[in-house]
Amino acid sequence: MLEVIGKELEPFRQQASENFQQTLQALEKNINQHTTNVVSKAVLEIKNQQKEETHSVVLLGDTGVGKSTVARYLSGTLDTGNAENPFKVSHGETVLTNEVHRYTDNVFGGKLEEVKYVKLHIGDTPGLGGTAENIEGEKISDEEVLELIRGHINLHCKGETQGLSAFLLVLDNNADINAESLKLYINKFTAEDLAKNLILVLNRSKLKTMDDETLELFKGEFLEIIGDGRPLRPGTKELVGNIKAVHFNFSKSDNGSKDPCLPKDQEMLHEQLKELVKLIQEKGKHKYRCLKRPLNSSTSPDPCRGNGKKLTKKC
Repeated sequence: MLEVIGKELEPFRQQASENFQQTLQALEKNINQHTTNVVSKAVLEIKNQQKEETHSVVLLGDTGVGKSTVARYLSGTLDTGNAENPFKVSHGETVLTNEVHRYTDNVFGGKLEEVKYVKLHIGDTPGLGGTAENIEGEKISDEEVLELIRGHINLHCKGETQGLSAFLLVLDNNADINAESLKLYINKFTAEDLAKNLILVLNRSKLKTMDDETLELFKGEFLEIIGDGRPLRPGTKELVGNIKAVHFNFSKSDNGSKDPCLPKDQEMLHEQLKELVKLIQEKGKHKYRCLKRPLNSSTSPDPCRGNGKKLTKKC
């Protein structure tokens, strides 16, 4: 009797065994696939970390041209209000950048895929033209502003960035070029070094009809300032000729953001941001290093120079 029952149940046993084997194989496949995905993700992360790079940039320009808004855009902090934001934006007469405001993060807060692994040390500086004030609200001279900028650059003379990748000079694309401010920057950082590491950021541009008129006018102004009737150093004209520009358009608008300067349509801005990062990477191959003494160096101490008379510490 038991033998008969056993024979009757045999097909069911075989089917159960086959089902179990199939289930086991499917489970093993899923485990292997999951393991492969985990390993692949880990390998991809390692590769991405290997291509991570860090650059130091400093924003220059007159008061009101949009330096702080550009800094917010670079760092991805446009939606953060003034109270919590490292970069203070004023849309009126009040000057809010009264020292070098610093912030470090991946480009656009790591939210833009193509440039998410590029980290920036951003320095937003007070404007020239006698409009800057210190934290006590007292007016500070252009020379004092330039010393603040130089001191900030010297913070990056060693360590992660080993120098400054780029000067980002922000200009209002609808206004005349301020030759006096440009001359002050040239005298402070030397024409050759400034030109070699300079990128123009042309704010308030018409992004759909971008042109190089302001860029070419700027190059002519630069050459006129450093020429002044004297022959140029070899290679200087080529350095100035190689200065490039990117276009942004931050102007007051009702966009639902905490920063009214952020346009509703950000796609074209993102394309310009990628172009700017590419230029920063290019400039970063030949960094401005604080070991070089600027023309108008003061006797105040800084991290890389002793008392202004001799170098007491390697930069």
